[in-house]
Amino acid sequence: MKLVFRDAYSDRLGRHVHESVVIENPASVKGLVSVVALEAKEPCLCDHDQEMIFYRGFTRLSAEVCDHCFDVVFNRGSHEYDMPPALWKEFCALHEQYKKTTRIAEPSDGSDAAGDSEGRDE
Repeated sequence: MKLVFRDAYSDRLGRHVHESVVIENPASVKGLVSVVALEAKEPCLCDHDQEMIFYRGFTRLSAEVCDHCFDVVFNRGSHEYDMPPALWKEFCALHEQYKKTTRIAEPSDGSDAAGDSEGRDE
């Protein structure tokens, strides 16, 4: 299993930039997944700048996140959930730990530098 955290922001020149943090350490990914306990909520108007992408084999699950939202994104919509405090805490800790060594700058044209096809664990 692999996990990618994506951040979107504008750089000092006003360009839209994505950066990814890739986590392939099974213990780290399992630790994050173990605290996922989702409760449905009403949609809100958050502008999510962060995304978690979980890869397992050929399967990809994407969730737009903030400190109070965990919105699972599908081709035709999304399901909105409350962000469990334990999950947000674990996400922030892993993001901080791994961003120093695995940050990948991405173009903002929608392509995925982390690579959907690279997400397979054989």
